[in-house]
Amino acid sequence: MKSRILKRIIASTLCLLLAFSLMTGNAITTSAKASSVTAKVTSGSSSGSFKLSSNDNLLAKSSSSYNHNLANFMCGVSTLMYNDSIKEAKRVLKKVGYSNFKYSKDAKGDSVTYLISSKTVKIKKVKYDVLLVSIRGTESNEWEDNFNSGYQKTTHEGFSNAADKLYSAVASYSKKYNLKKKKTKILITGHSRGAAVANLLAKKVDDNGVGQIKASKKNTFAYTFATPNTTSDENRAASSYNNIFNIINKDDFIAKLLPESWGYGRYGITYVLPENETSAFKKAYKKMSGDDYSFDQTSVDAIDQYFSDLTAFVTSNDEYYNKSLVTAELTENEGKSLKNLYSKAFSMAMSGNTSLTFMLEISSGKWGEVGTNTVSLFSDKAVLSSVMTTHGPATYLAKLQSYSKSDLSVKS
Repeated sequence: MKSRILKRIIASTLCLLLAFSLMTGNAITTSAKASSVTAKVTSGSSSGSFKLSSNDNLLAKSSSSYNHNLANFMCGVSTLMYNDSIKEAKRVLKKVGYSNFKYSKDAKGDSVTYLISSKTVKIKKVKYDVLLVSIRGTESNEWEDNFNSGYQKTTHEGFSNAADKLYSAVASYSKKYNLKKKKTKILITGHSRGAAVANLLAKKVDDNGVGQIKASKKNTFAYTFATPNTTSDENRAASSYNNIFNIINKDDFIAKLLPESWGYGRYGITYVLPENETSAFKKAYKKMSGDDYSFDQTSVDAIDQYFSDLTAFVTSNDEYYNKSLVTAELTENEGKSLKNLYSKAFSMAMSGNTSLTFMLEISSGKWGEVGTNTVSLFSDKAVLSSVMTTHGPATYLAKLQSYSKSDLSVKS
């Protein structure tokens, strides 16, 4: 009789605990542990897989020390954001303990697509909430916003606006799930446009905290990949942001925008991946992308020469908006600036929507030599393929998996 009563008391207690957990939205606490899961990559006609390894004990280490294993995890998470469906990212993250998913797809082209999730773990016997913010790279409707650097702005306006919107969403999430004010580990990651927004979001979190979570650099871990330059802020390399790590590929054209010669860079510390492609890298790349790695040095050299000539002609962000590609001064109605050229040309190239009117203007020289050279270069399939390959998430993840921290170099 006593045994039955005891069982009923235990069962009732467990039900109450479960109900309370569901009402508050908090994840069940687990001890910090390492785990791995095979993640599937599906994007269009391409498919592959990679192993995503998660180790909560890495969060006990200094956020200001680059951790290669954590970089691999973050890059894997940002890679999953490109899948045709967000279901795989959720499945994989659930396997390593995350829940309470909030997914938002950018519908207007002025924000980002993101996935927020969280879990509760014990790290060195102390209970922490872990908040993970993963940000997708450019959606097809976001290309024009990528070139909205902002006239006379210190920080890229398009990326900054998107980061502000995401910051508000993260703040709301922290309050909804009652995340701990002083004991929440924040992980922020993204690739390409997502990396730029992650870079600015991490800076803002370092400065202000987010929602009810107090500002704490030691609890904020940011790893961004294929990161465009985001700001001309002279304090971007300050020690207060040395928990933000940006990983770039030397030959990645997108990571060279906005140009350094215009005074731009990124918050935090930038690491450069090695140039050589080993057999281990090529094997990892094929496994996750389904394709052989193809690198065309001639195309990369052509892009480098184009970029050198371009920045010699357009020497600042002000000129990006104001300098005519045709005449010395840009008249009010002419609109033939590099900013407008890029907004039209790259949006067209990446979306696949060709404007006959624009192409006729190019062929008749109405956008000047820069316009002709830009469209000619990036209409070349080999060049466009090189841009996508050197910039793609599979290249970044395969290199991180194939090399160690000692193979990377810090960008001065």
